[in-house]
Amino acid sequence: MLDLAAWAADRIADIEGLELATATDLTVVSFRSLRGDDETRRIFAGINAAREAHLSSTTVGGIFTIRLVLLSQRTTRDQVEQVIRRIEALVSAD
Repeated sequence: MLDLAAWAADRIADIEGLELATATDLTVVSFRSLRGDDETRRIFAGINAAREAHLSSTTVGGIFTIRLVLLSQRTTRDQVEQVIRRIEALVSAD
């Protein structure tokens, strides 16, 4: 699980327009849009609206942040890749 979270963090960090909000902590990957809270909220809503995965949110230093949390040992790299592709599509859609 830790390796999968680290891999996901690397993939998200490579998406133009996004940044990791914090260092990956165990299986929690926190990220946000470089375009600000409104854009981060739009991406967050789009991910959860697809109902393929449920991501959570928090604020870090007063900035809205999306959290990808990997909890189930049954989660596969293919499933996480699908979520990351959805994130990429939402970032590109703007």
